[in-house]
Amino acid sequence: MTPNYNNTPPPMPQQPAGEWITRWGAIGGNAPKGILGVSTGMPTEQAAIQAALADCRSKGGGSGCKLDISYYNQCAVLVTGNKLYNTSSAATVEQAAAKSLAVCQKADVNCRVHYSACSLPEFVRP
Repeated sequence: MTPNYNNTPPPMPQQPAGEWITRWGAIGGNAPKGILGVSTGMPTEQAAIQAALADCRSKGGGSGCKLDISYYNQCAVLVTGNKLYNTSSAATVEQAAAKSLAVCQKADVNCRVHYSACSLPEFVRP
């Protein structure tokens, strides 16, 4: 590397042109039937919810499909125990799982991550 004797800062590398676009996901289901519906990478919250509920209905959940969680630019999990389930979201699957497992273990046994996914922002170039 050549020394810089004139005290001028080196040129900054050019940043790529584009923008970060939010991506949404959702988890829903029909709990009494044990049917799960999910979506990831959707452009809006409404699109994510509709896709997750449509996924649930397509698997036989019918009108009993209900939204559990919608999330954006992060990850989500569904944790099940012997009797109950819960969902949470966080920056990573590991963080979301830790939150949901802690909730499950206070009220249930045999808690485990049943489903996990991320809907992370997407960099789009013009």
